[in-house]
Amino acid sequence: MRNQIFLIFILFFTGIGHSFGQQPIIHKSEFTKTINGKQFYIHRVEHGQTLYSLSKVYEVTMDEIIFENPLSKKSLSIGQELKIPIKSRDTTVLESYTKGKTEFFYHITKQGEDFKKIASIYSVQVEELKLANKALSEPLKTGQYIKIPVDSKPKELKNSEKNTPSSGSAAKEKIQDQNISYVSKYGDNLYRLAIKFRVSIDEIKKLNQGLEDQFPAGKTILIPRKKNDVTYIYHKVLERDRLSKIADFYDVSYESVQKLNPNARNRVQSGQSIKIPIPYESIAPIIEEIPVPEEVVAETSINRDSLKCYSDSRNLLKTYKVALMIPLYLEETETLQFDSENLQSQLQQLSESSKNPFRFIQFYYGALMAVDSLKSKGLKIDLYVYDVNEDIAKAMKVFQQEELRNMDLIIGPFFTDIFRYASTFAKNFHIPIINPLSQRSDIINNNSQVFKYQPTNNYQIENVKNLVNQYYKDAKIFLIDHQTDQNADLLSEYARVLKEVIPNEYRTSNTDIYNLAIEKATDDSSIDEKKVNSIISLEGMRLNTNRLKLALEDSTSFPNVITTIHYGIDNLTPFEKQASVLRNNVVIINSEDNVFVLDVLTKLNILCDTFPVTIIGIPNWEIFENMDNNIYQNLNVHYLSSSFVDYNEQNVISFVRSFRDEFLSEPGNYAFIGFDISWYFLNALMKFGTDFEDCIRYYNPKLIGPAIKFRKNNRTEGYENTDWQVIKFNNYFLQKVKLPPVLN
Repeated sequence: MRNQIFLIFILFFTGIGHSFGQQPIIHKSEFTKTINGKQFYIHRVEHGQTLYSLSKVYEVTMDEIIFENPLSKKSLSIGQELKIPIKSRDTTVLESYTKGKTEFFYHITKQGEDFKKIASIYSVQVEELKLANKALSEPLKTGQYIKIPVDSKPKELKNSEKNTPSSGSAAKEKIQDQNISYVSKYGDNLYRLAIKFRVSIDEIKKLNQGLEDQFPAGKTILIPRKKNDVTYIYHKVLERDRLSKIADFYDVSYESVQKLNPNARNRVQSGQSIKIPIPYESIAPIIEEIPVPEEVVAETSINRDSLKCYSDSRNLLKTYKVALMIPLYLEETETLQFDSENLQSQLQQLSESSKNPFRFIQFYYGALMAVDSLKSKGLKIDLYVYDVNEDIAKAMKVFQQEELRNMDLIIGPFFTDIFRYASTFAKNFHIPIINPLSQRSDIINNNSQVFKYQPTNNYQIENVKNLVNQYYKDAKIFLIDHQTDQNADLLSEYARVLKEVIPNEYRTSNTDIYNLAIEKATDDSSIDEKKVNSIISLEGMRLNTNRLKLALEDSTSFPNVITTIHYGIDNLTPFEKQASVLRNNVVIINSEDNVFVLDVLTKLNILCDTFPVTIIGIPNWEIFENMDNNIYQNLNVHYLSSSFVDYNEQNVISFVRSFRDEFLSEPGNYAFIGFDISWYFLNALMKFGTDFEDCIRYYNPKLIGPAIKFRKNNRTEGYENTDWQVIKFNNYFLQKVKLPPVLN
């Protein structure tokens, strides 16, 4: 089947033309009326007024005006009275999704449709549909909004209910369902099929009477469908078989066969059953690359205990249907005019609203690069591109398209409330749907089909814990916040979690402490032990130097207490009293206030001549501008990022070069996100098929930006990315900090 890209732009009703020339001024009617419990403006049409101009003034769609006034579809006449809703139905729908009420999505009725017809489209019971729309009765009006209750049954149960076989055919269908019908390829033999499908040769022969070890290409062979819960298959020894010969037959090493059969010798007995190891089939893709000379190599890892999560070449035979829902604002491009010679300056002069068609176009470009690269490696895809922005009426029209019900994957929409509507639709049809931009965790609630790409701040604590455990376990830790109580719970949680990885005490040699006392005893370069004070204060403890001198070979322990500082009250006084001069002081600053952070860092920069300091900034220090690079360098600043791109990495260099060549522009953050999301999920479809959800915990492809590590907390929730990349300011450059993976 041909690979295709469909750009689908759902236009609103345009039967009444409109121009962008001089329009008459329209004032909202002051006359209102309640009809059947609904409030309307009663507007009297005047010369020059159109459906389009009225829809703009009253903030309703032309479709809704036509729905309430069917005669207006053909034309408007001067003096005609129109009922225009005071509160549009689209606003009502959007408000329901803003409040998180996602038990329904909507169908817009076409001419002649009734409840029975609509119920058949969405596989719901007629009575269930009527119950959800109690206020409506047949005949239904064209353009009516019909609530479609979401089917909350698990995917497996829904699929099993689709076609219940008759009693006469049930047994036959059950047998067929237990087996795979495989068409052999050139070079296949029984041994290779046994390895490929993880079944024994005897099991294959039992289903295919008379099948020889060698057979021609194109032969249909039944393979038993069974759960792959072992790492070996059995071979029944034939006369004159040897262990080395059997290993050669299955193309495995003699040592691996010996390891599985420790009691077997090279000369094995006829009829004996021998275990044959199943070679591990990597889930790594077939040379993944950006279409430029330098390749983007996909690095993958897998838990080998999960045998079902291996790359299956049969998944490459299917053509996948993928929907990309991106805000393109195509209707706004009608009014834009550019001179090719002054394009850049004209783009810079555009108003914010006029820039809408360009806001997310790089996401689309990045996605196209991933699609094109994977198509060259075997991906078969029909990509449907829909223009979906924050307009709920526009989005609802998109979801009337029949092809959407059969998608294998939906990427977008981008705006949260519209995404809630789309995810309700996806939940009903059991389609995985990706949210690219929102950080709100509640979008995954009660919807197992949702994948949330952006990690929330809640998961930063795990990454900070990992950083401290790896590099700063012996450091003295401080938590600084501007407010006294606003984030008290967060700081308490950080303290609790970090205590799990730091020791209860820190020990240092008495020699080091005594030498420190000597340094403090004099202000000049001469050292006179007689001037050493009898007491030295260190990390809030008072130590007797005479006792230290008598036990220089011993050590002293300090309690590893995490100190919380409320800067608005305490300033840095607790830090000056508790900080260590003998070990690193890790200061975790929780703030997104640029001025506050700069003030704290400036004061710590003065103190770092005395105390070694490392800063960890949370939650989002990427937003800061005009920060002092010297201070960042002196204080060894770290922070967490969900979008950091290392331009020194070879795959990034390749991507940027390819992007420039293809689109004649510099890739931005949306281009990287568009590529990474498309690369991740389309690769998953290629490797694991449409049930890729079961395997993503073992799947870690190399991306342009930070890694994607999805977590699913319970059966009813969706998946949330938990990975934050730790960034370090080193030699006046930002670089990634290598950390072991956080186990989900």
